[in-house]
Amino acid sequence: MCTVMQHYEEIAEQRGKRLLLFEMVQDGDIDVKKGALKTNLSEDEFLKEMKLAGFKPPIK
Repeated sequence: MCTVMQHYEEIAEQRGKRLLLFEMVQDGDIDVKKGALKTNLSEDEFLKEMKLAGFKPPIK
């Protein structure tokens, strides 16, 4: 059974990974499709979350 602390650590880790993927997409290191796949989101959902987090999607 997870403790409350473990739960919040997992959330923080997931958020950190997502922010890293947003940065990698913004910098052009990976494409939106790959970032969306890694986060289990559709490409549209990924872009929406990326913008909400303050990142700029790559220019096509």
